[in-house]
Amino acid sequence: MVHMTAASRTSVRIQSLERMDAILDVIAHANEAGVRLTDIAARCGLHKNTVFSLLKTLVALGYCDHARDTQTYRIGRRTFELARNAERNLDIVTLVRPLMLRLVWQFRESLSLAIPGNDSCLVVSTVEGTYGVRGSRFQGQHAPYHASALGKAILAFQVDDDRATIIQRLKLERFTSRTIVTAAQLDEECLGIRERAFALSVAEEEIGASAVAAPVFSRGGLVIGSLAIWGPSARLTRQRLAEHGQRLAKECLGIHDL
Repeated sequence: MVHMTAASRTSVRIQSLERMDAILDVIAHANEAGVRLTDIAARCGLHKNTVFSLLKTLVALGYCDHARDTQTYRIGRRTFELARNAERNLDIVTLVRPLMLRLVWQFRESLSLAIPGNDSCLVVSTVEGTYGVRGSRFQGQHAPYHASALGKAILAFQVDDDRATIIQRLKLERFTSRTIVTAAQLDEECLGIRERAFALSVAEEEIGASAVAAPVFSRGGLVIGSLAIWGPSARLTRQRLAEHGQRLAKECLGIHDL
């Protein structure tokens, strides 16, 4: 029996996995058009037949996609799925909590932090405002993707295919006369949110309550949560929501750099 030391174990590598890693790295750094087989082989220093064989495996497993019309390769859904699973392990509450405390002191309104779920987002932290009449969502509550600012901020910045899949499976329950209840309306709303960088909910989930939310991104650019300011509609007018939204979006963009 051969006994391996700790040092020797760490030096053992599987060549095919190393080559796959190099291939995925080339594809990940390509532009939106993707990258061709010959370019991948050249950048990896491998023979085209070797790269082609490994690419067939990566495509079959979903780690990259092959566009037959252009004969190019791009990163696939499986890679993004694993990235999202890894990001769920980040302590987003610890990361965002200092910003929440600072903004509550400045705005006096309640703030809530949510993370993505299957059919809704989950509130994981709330800091209540200092007004006598205030709005808030408490830890453990779910917020609907189609009616809440928290949900729409997360939904709008999902990868296009994922957003379309989520929208199609949602039960678009009507909460008030302002609630979005069709997939087409929700998709159009998401496009508007992406343009202005924040989401609004004005009496869409609850009459008399308004909120504005901005997405929280990982270093890799994937949406891992959203942060919302809540309050009564009489105080949080559309103008004030827009002002808070611009500030909130700017603050959230810097969270992953903290």
